Amino acid sequence: MKKITEVVGGIIALLFIVGIGYLLYKIIIIVFLNFNKIDINIFVAIIGGTITITSFFITRYLERKKTIELEIRNKKIPIYEEFFEFYFSIIFKSNTDEEITTDQMVKFFQQFNQKAIIWFPDNILKSYIEWKQNLTNFSNNQGVSLRDIILHQEQFMSQIRKDIGHTNKNLALGDISSLYINDFDTLQ
Repeated sequence: MKKITEVVGGIIALLFIVGIGYLLYKIIIIVFLNFNKIDINIFVAIIGGTITITSFFITRYLERKKTIELEIRNKKIPIYEEFFEFYFSIIFKSNTDEEITTDQMVKFFQQFNQKAIIWFPDNILKSYIEWKQNLTNFSNNQGVSLRDIILHQEQFMSQIRKDIGHTNKNLALGDISSLYINDFDTLQ
């Protein structure tokens, strides 16, 4: 049923576009056949009005698109911060801190996964999924090295940075990880 609705909607849209095209074609033919009868001032006014109206709608569309992107970005940044706060609370846990239990981790990821599905762009969501799969494989001793996990984590972090507006062009592979892993170069 959904396919039939899509096909009918597509046909109606195509007919609408063809109708508008035909109407524009007829208007252009009438204008060119009667070009010598048209007052040049009216012709200039029509062109100026068309450009003004078109640029108004294009500007409004771009402003609306930018506003939506800003709202989405403002929703994503706290989610990114929440992930980093949790991640670094595990990484930088000192001996005096209370250890995070497996149940707490499961609860965090259950809640966080919902946010990730809703707010992450495709490339970041894919990287997040791959990172979680690599973590699972690493914890099950399935041939994934700690270095691979960390580099994939760094790729995930770089994509998040890029999504919020950073270029990452001066960062080499391992630079971000070296901020919180002192002996990163010696990992295998």
